[in-house]
Amino acid sequence: MTAPATTTCHTTRRVLVAYLLIGTAAIGVGWTKESLGDGLTATLGASCLSLALLLGGAWWMQRILRPALLFEQRLAALAPSPDREGADDLPRLEPATGHTPAAFGWNRLVEQSHVWSALSELKSTLLESMSDRRRGTGPQLLDSLSEGVVTVDSEGRITYANAALVAMCGHASAESLIGCKLGDAFGVAAEVAELWYRQSANAQTGFEWTTQSDSAEHVFRGQRRPGRKSDRGTIAYVWTIRDITQQKLADTMRDQFLATATHEFRTPLANIRAYAESLDMSDDLDPESRKRFYNVIQSESLRLSQLVDDLLDISRMQAGAMALDCRETDLGRLVEEVSQKVAAEMQEKSLDYRCELPPKYPKLSIDKGKLAAAIVNLLGNAAKYTPTGGRVTFRVDVNSRQVEFAVSDSGIGISSEDLPRVFDRFYRCSDDRVREITGSGLGLALTQEVARLHGGDVSVESQLNQGSTFRITLPLDSTAA
Repeated sequence: MTAPATTTCHTTRRVLVAYLLIGTAAIGVGWTKESLGDGLTATLGASCLSLALLLGGAWWMQRILRPALLFEQRLAALAPSPDREGADDLPRLEPATGHTPAAFGWNRLVEQSHVWSALSELKSTLLESMSDRRRGTGPQLLDSLSEGVVTVDSEGRITYANAALVAMCGHASAESLIGCKLGDAFGVAAEVAELWYRQSANAQTGFEWTTQSDSAEHVFRGQRRPGRKSDRGTIAYVWTIRDITQQKLADTMRDQFLATATHEFRTPLANIRAYAESLDMSDDLDPESRKRFYNVIQSESLRLSQLVDDLLDISRMQAGAMALDCRETDLGRLVEEVSQKVAAEMQEKSLDYRCELPPKYPKLSIDKGKLAAAIVNLLGNAAKYTPTGGRVTFRVDVNSRQVEFAVSDSGIGISSEDLPRVFDRFYRCSDDRVREITGSGLGLALTQEVARLHGGDVSVESQLNQGSTFRITLPLDSTAA
């Protein structure tokens, strides 16, 4: 309670009590004198009666005025002062004073004020929390997205860009993009960017475009949505943009694989059917021709079987389910079996096939079947892509740490652009000479996976028109994964 309020309260009470006492005393003295007359006895009687009336009147007035004075004191306690921002909580009336209806009402008002205060505090907390989220959480969430999010005004100028969009454009910060046109940020030609705004302004629209940066091509897909008015101005459009380069490459490789696989299946099936019909319809075939026909059917059947096995292996590899059956293996025996499998193909093209082998082989715990298939795949590729009369060398090197299987050829080689992707699934080099040779684009991917499952790796060195060297390296002191 402040000093002015306290002074007013006490002054009012004193003046009121003084008037009441004076009035009561005057009435008592007058009535006594009138009843007893003049004299000492009458004066004493009047004085005593007046005193009694004064005391009784004071007690009665104090009882009547006490609740009002208490209410006044408590209301005065709520008045703000210069050294205090607001009033304290309303004080309750004690039971000795609070048995009157007015006191009960006051205490109920105090309880309700506590509820109001709690609700007001909760409202302030919620408003502050929502304000903080609008200021900070929104941009943080947008920056955590892998898709680019950008807002532009009616002229196509960027007003906001998240971190993913900044990375797509190759800029250092979002501030450097503010005010730029979206088409310019991606290096899109002006006529292409104009098409983005010729579509209906009130409809969601999708676009795809291609950009060139660092000798690499990137493909983007954007969805444009109508914007809205905000406190910072008018947002004409909201864009969500995704880099779909890898998806496009995967689609292209899938289409190439389907075309190649169709051809790979069709050719051996056609040969099997043709030779089988010839055997069925020709009763006068000489034994030599009949044997040759059977050999062709068997060879084409093995080719189909190998293609099916490759498809199953690539499916297991994609699912992470390819497993090894590792056992201690004699490497010398494995190398001999591999050479026997490719000998006919080498002789057919009159290739100079050489084997450079160590005097002694270590014992390894490997999956003999899968490792042999990987080496045969490298030797088969060397034979396919080496012109007739060329050279293929199969070399095995052993040291204290690892064993290396190297296949070198004098074939057409691989360009520097194709070299980083030769181990990708379904990928085939862009060289026209490669396109003329049948293949599924799965062999090198499977070879790499087999090497990695054994704890090793595959590497390649090649120069266009000068040949290639593929190496499978396996550690001697590791066990297969």
